[in-house]
Formats: sequence, C-alpha cells, structure tokens
Amino acid sequence: MMKRLAHRGYSDLFPENTMSAFEQAVNSSFEGIETDVQMTKDGELLLLHDDKINRTSNCKGVLRNMTFKEARQYNYNNKMDITEQIPTLDSLLTLLDSTDKLLNIEIKDTVSSGLEEKLRDVIMKHHMTDRIYFSSTSLERLLNMRALMPDSYYALIVLRGYKKCKQQVIDHHLDGIHSRYSYLTHEEIVDLKSRHIKIGAWTIKEKEQYDFFKKEDIDFIFANGLFEEDK
Repeated sequence: MMKRLAHRGYSDLFPENTMSAFEQAVNSSFEGIETDVQMTKDGELLLLHDDKINRTSNCKGVLRNMTFKEARQYNYNNKMDITEQIPTLDSLLTLLDSTDKLLNIEIKDTVSSGLEEKLRDVIMKHHMTDRIYFSSTSLERLLNMRALMPDSYYALIVLRGYKKCKQQVIDHHLDGIHSRYSYLTHEEIVDLKSRHIKIGAWTIKEKEQYDFFKKEDIDFIFANGLFEEDK
C-alpha cells in the first residue's frame, strides 16, 4: 500500500520543518514524515531544507556556519503568524518515539564533516532504526551513511538527470529512488518495480497526481497536506 509522508511536516498548515508542522502530521492520517537534516558548526543536527535560513526565518545566513545558539535565536515562521524555533533532530525523534510513524531523513548538508556519525548516534539513542529511511541527492552521503548503518533504507533523490540517477541506484544497489513526480511514467514505474527498486514521488500537490500514483501502487508519495478523502 502506498504510504503518504508529510513533506517537511504538515507544511500546508504550519511552517515547514517546525515542531508545529511535525505535531500536526503525527496527529493526522499521514503514515510518516519527511524532513531535512543539516549540522551547525558546533555539531548540532537541525532540521532545515535550504542551506540558508533566509527564506523560512526572520534573519539571513548559512546554517552550517552558525552555532546552535545562534541558529535557535531566530523565528522560523516562514512568514506565518506564529513563533517557531528551528527544531533539533532529537526533538523530532522524541515526538515519534511513541508512534508508529515512519521518518524519511533527507541529508541536505553535503559539506560538514562528521555528519553521518552524529546522525547515527542520535538515531541509535532512540531505537527507531526500523522506521528511519535515508535519502539524499548526494550518492556519497548515502554510501557513507550505509557504511555506518547497513541495514537501513537508502534512496537517491532525483532533481534532474533521471537516467544517470537511476543507473547509480542500480549500480550501487540502493533500496529506492525518490523522484520528481514528472519522471515517473507508468512505463518507468513498471521497470523500477521489475528491478525491485522502491519508488517515491515528490511533491504531490494535485489530486490527479495522487490518484495516478495510488493506482500505480508506488511505495511513497511526499505531500504538503492530505487530500480530502484521506483527512
């Protein structure tokens, strides 16, 4: 059955990648949550999509160049009428501890040294390895992470260059491919299934797209909110 993951939390209703968005997703019928992890210059794992905090906060700067204390002093409300601190990965895992929700962690930061080890240590503390999926546009990050946690799920994210990315998934025996939805035609889905490659489609915003992938019975969709029939 196709699983629906809340893209950066329930981001239709609350600022993306905030505890309010994650809490709303947990209290909904979403089967899981997707988020993005980066590391501050003093080694804290925080949840933010962009390299810079400019778009989603009331300040400017590159997250990996900030300390944890610096990053936490701003409001990450994404122009909504609410006050939100940037959350830690640990706080999201704590929220999910008592649930059966899945968590897809996209490794955004392709620069900071030691991120994979920090990520492993935080996840192991919560005993949730069976519900954690890893994805990234960086093949190198995925392979580094797999060397540390070989039994987890790993998927390459496709922004562009679909054929090259698909071949990398095949060559490196990754578990899945998480692709821009427009690349995933019926024929492509049939081929991926024949190769036992799990399929994720992002970001699903239209009911027509949702219905297509549900009929195709892919593994995951990533959406900012739920469609009316699923609420």
